[in-house]
Amino acid sequence: MHHNFCRSRMVAVMVFAALGCGLVQAQSTAGKQDCTLRLKSPASASGQQVAQDFSKANPCTTVPGLSVKSLSSVWSALLTSSSTGGKRFDTVPPAGAPTGKVLVGAQGLAFDLQSVFADGVTQLQISVASVPVFNVVNPTAPVLILPAARLKPETVYDWVLTTRKASYKASFETPGAEELADLQHKLDALAAAALSPPVRLLYTAAIYDEAEFYFARDQILAQLRPQVGP
Repeated sequence: MHHNFCRSRMVAVMVFAALGCGLVQAQSTAGKQDCTLRLKSPASASGQQVAQDFSKANPCTTVPGLSVKSLSSVWSALLTSSSTGGKRFDTVPPAGAPTGKVLVGAQGLAFDLQSVFADGVTQLQISVASVPVFNVVNPTAPVLILPAARLKPETVYDWVLTTRKASYKASFETPGAEELADLQHKLDALAAAALSPPVRLLYTAAIYDEAEFYFARDQILAQLRPQVGP
């Protein structure tokens, strides 16, 4: 009787172990990311070459932690010339005017007003909680630089741009140190990858997209569109 009890217990342990192994395998399969980039091919030969180079890189290992979804989203936005994510505006801000989360360079943050400068820019006012912190009247140059020293982290800046033809309102937000550190970690991983210049830009745009730095992402896509063609 003792022998039968031991045998039954051994069978029970073996069944439990088998079930456990099956569970681990199922979790591993379910948690495995699809590393295939499914890209719509552009019409131009140069665009097709970029698509081919883009699909050759393994999206699961090139930048660990970057999702295939972000890479696919960036490629779709590149081909459709559409902007995804971020706030929607009644009056669309000029292309070079920062909105949403932004990256502040060593020199500061640029307001590129070339697209509306011919309309006669009369004023750019930037405020924090309704308190003006930066004001330019009748600028003589189309690109204005907000000095980095005057921008605080984790702060929302509202701005109003006035021309002789229209008025534009929007805001931008500076990130905190932790958010920048996570972003830099992915950019450092990308720097170590062997990629063609257009593919490197696409990965950079995807990193910005995933971190919700849509303004920086859209600037890269605008730079890439002439290379990809219609």
